[in-house]
Amino acid sequence: DPSDITALEAERGKLELLHGDARAALEAFDRAASHASNSPERVAAELGRAAAFRSLNRWDDALAALDRVVDAFPGASELARAFHLRGGVEFARGRVAASQEAHERAYALAKQAGSVELSTQALSGLADAHYGAGRLATAVATWKECVEIARRERLVAVEAARIRDHMARGDAHMDEIIHAGAMRQRRGVERGVLRRHLVDIDE
Repeated sequence: DPSDITALEAERGKLELLHGDARAALEAFDRAASHASNSPERVAAELGRAAAFRSLNRWDDALAALDRVVDAFPGASELARAFHLRGGVEFARGRVAASQEAHERAYALAKQAGSVELSTQALSGLADAHYGAGRLATAVATWKECVEIARRERLVAVEAARIRDHMARGDAHMDEIIHAGAMRQRRGVERGVLRRHLVDIDE
């Protein structure tokens, strides 16, 4: 059944991304796309391809995949994911204003979809965009809101990803974000958050 193959390859792609193998993930999502027999399956495959392209720094390919998602007129949840990914790509390209706009759209769509997880992801991206624009205090406030919501809703993956992404990139503002407590995962693993070192310079 083509639908079963599509679903299996899409899940394989997600697992490969989690394990940090973007090339293998892209191959899996390509196979998912080739077997997709309806619009939701194609949208899911393109979202996966966009995520893999982003990890490979293939920005134009990522944006093209996201354009295909938007052109398919999917639901609010899928659009929220698409604009969140677009915001990440634009930020990596140094286009901070475009990144902020994409994450704002992602946040609005996530609220429309009623998804707390997607909302926190969009807030995380907005925090980066605010930092990139020099709005440090706003960035911190947005970041704290994201983490507090994730903690309250027990979205451990969102909390961990927020810290992991910054640590992996080695962003300079790691040293500027105020201490936000410790990230406690259900298995009892605690990871330090960020050092206290920020002056409120928002205009």
